[in-house]
Amino acid sequence: MVESTAIQNPESGANACPENRLWLIRYQPQICWFVPAVAVFCFLAWCFVAFKSDFSWDDAEPEILDQAWRLARGEGIYRGIDTPPYAIPIYPPLYFAFVAALMKFTGLSYLPAKLLSFLSGLSIGWALIRLDREWNKSGQGGLWAAFFLFMIPAFLYNVLRSHVQMMAVALSLWSFVFFIRNRWKETLVLSPLLAALAVYTKQTQIALPLAMAIYLAMRHRRWLFPYLSLLASGVLIPFLWLQKITDGHFFVHRLAHIIDCQ
Repeated sequence: MVESTAIQNPESGANACPENRLWLIRYQPQICWFVPAVAVFCFLAWCFVAFKSDFSWDDAEPEILDQAWRLARGEGIYRGIDTPPYAIPIYPPLYFAFVAALMKFTGLSYLPAKLLSFLSGLSIGWALIRLDREWNKSGQGGLWAAFFLFMIPAFLYNVLRSHVQMMAVALSLWSFVFFIRNRWKETLVLSPLLAALAVYTKQTQIALPLAMAIYLAMRHRRWLFPYLSLLASGVLIPFLWLQKITDGHFFVHRLAHIIDCQ
C-alpha cells in the first residue's frame, strides 16, 4: 500500500521549511510597520508628482477634460458626429458631470478629476476593509490589502489620474459590498443602484451586475426579479432622459464607440 506524500516526506506540507516560519515570526513586527510605511511613502511621493504636473500623462486625459469643461460651460457633449468638434465621448457622462461640477469652482484644471480619482481610491480601500469585516469579522486583513494595493504601480498610477477608472471600480466594488450583506434594502436597493451608476461611469462595469443576477438565479431566485427590476430602472430611466435631452445622439455615440472598438 502506497503511503501519502505527506507521510513519506515529513518536510512537506505543514512541516516544510520551518526556518521560513521562524523568520516570519521573528521579523513580523518589522514587517507590520514596514509595509504601511512604504505604502504611505509611495502614495505621498506620487501625490507630489501628480498634483504638481499641469500636463496630461496619456491621450485620454485631455479628451476627458475637454468633455467635462464643455459640460461646465453648459454645452452638450453628445452632438451629431458630422458637426464640430467631430468627437465621440468614449465613456458615459457620469464622471464628466462630477468633474464639471467641481470645475465650477476651480476653472479649467486637471485638479478636480485627479481629486475625484483620489477619493475613489480611498473608497476602494475602505470597501476592502468592509469586505474583510463581512468575511472574517475583522478589518485588519482588508487594511493590509489596501496598503498592498497602493504599492501596486498600476493602481497607484490610476488613483491620481484624470480618468474614469477609479470611480467606476469604486462604485462597482461598493455595489458588491452591499450585495453580499444579504439584506433586502442593501442587496435589492443600494447594490443595483450603485451598479447602474457604475455602468454610467464606464460601460464595461455591466459585467458585475450580470454576474450577480446569475448568482441570484442560481442561489436566491426570490430576489432575482426585484434586483433586475431596480437595475433595469436605474439603467433605462437615465438612458431615456439622456436620449431626450441629446435628441437621440447619446445612443448614436454609444453605438459608434462600440463599432469603433470592434
